[in-house]
Amino acid sequence: MDAAVDDHGAVEETITVSGQTPTVDIRNVVTQKVLSDELRQDLPAARNVHNMAQLLPGTAMSSGTGRPSSQDVGGLSGDRGIVLLHGSRSQDYDIQLDGSGLTYLQGVSQGQAFNPAEGQEYVYEMAALSAEQSSGGFHANVIPKEGGNRFSGFFLGSYVNGDFQSSNLDDTLTSQGLSSTNELRKVYDYNVAVGGPLKRNRLWFFSSFRNWGEQETVAGAFHPIDPLSFVYNPRLGVAGNTDPARPNLYEHWNKHFSTRVTWQASPRNKLALYVSTQPRVQLGMGISGARVFEAAIRQELPLPNNRMIQASWKSPITSKLLFQTVFADLRNRIVYNPTVPGLDQVVSALDTGTGFTFRSAPGGAGYPRCYCYTQPKMNSSLAYVTGSHASKFGVQYEWGGDNVDDFVVGHFMNYTLRNATPISLTTFLGPRNIKDRFRNLGLYAQDQ
Repeated sequence: MDAAVDDHGAVEETITVSGQTPTVDIRNVVTQKVLSDELRQDLPAARNVHNMAQLLPGTAMSSGTGRPSSQDVGGLSGDRGIVLLHGSRSQDYDIQLDGSGLTYLQGVSQGQAFNPAEGQEYVYEMAALSAEQSSGGFHANVIPKEGGNRFSGFFLGSYVNGDFQSSNLDDTLTSQGLSSTNELRKVYDYNVAVGGPLKRNRLWFFSSFRNWGEQETVAGAFHPIDPLSFVYNPRLGVAGNTDPARPNLYEHWNKHFSTRVTWQASPRNKLALYVSTQPRVQLGMGISGARVFEAAIRQELPLPNNRMIQASWKSPITSKLLFQTVFADLRNRIVYNPTVPGLDQVVSALDTGTGFTFRSAPGGAGYPRCYCYTQPKMNSSLAYVTGSHASKFGVQYEWGGDNVDDFVVGHFMNYTLRNATPISLTTFLGPRNIKDRFRNLGLYAQDQ
């Protein structure tokens, strides 16, 4: 406030009022980013949850072990993996469908992918997570489409082959021993969805189908001429028991079938049932520039061994009180086999002179005849929301476990060589079976 005297001797006062935004938001500190269906269609990137997340600052992809992998915005790395945020732990990552998690064993594995055509919004929580999240890190929730009072359909198709790829292989890299680069053979993705009323204003459905996959060579490694030989050195070409015309090749293909039925039982009660199944095959699981195709694994989930059932009930009891509960049962039965039939009875070899693992899959990455797991979950909450006040109380419970049956490796041993000369032998107990069981109960309350 300033004071002054005018020409007539009267005292005048001037009041200056200024306002500033507070540096701390005392109402809500949860940081969310929402990507709508329309926005995702406009962005020049693969449309799944992982690749869209990489457009957000501070994110990085991981292979699932906490080791960062290359960023992927085109969809070549598939629909699985873990999104890290500012160095977060891989165990803290969680991806959900309508509030029910798709990750298994605290983010170690993603049980299912999903068809982007069935997602209305992607909601990402990146900092100061709400109390209903059991861990920190990066969280993603897919809000599904439910159909409506008019029939509608959707189709998206994409296909890319090696003609769209450039190469950075030059004389400098060639002089260092790199004779080839990763070459794209094909990437394809076909999405179909349809939804509409079964009974107007009361009952709706939304169904989707997706077929996608890719095929890519892996630089620096080739198929052996004799897969049983203890010699493998790509730098020597044919003399090193390698066929330069047959590079390491990784491929996978996936299918997705899903249907959601939504019932408006009364003005204050809405129920939904969702069912999906996802057969898939990875031919060359574990393959790399230092692990040849024959030492990789064929992972297969035949119908109907990978499926999810979800049921939800949402009820706005009053204009300020909302109750909702969701139950989901996620089950997988994964079958592992050698990439070449019969190699599960061949002893794996690691040549420390060249760095390559060949002949067959090594111990610790062998062939369980069945890796089966189940993880039912339930999440219930009661929220009280006014214009300036929000409270939420809830309970979460999940249980389940996994079985690894008849885990075998070639004669339960690995050879270690140095430039094709044996130096050691590692033996394993086997065959062996593994069983894990868990129960997890969470109670939470938050007030804003």
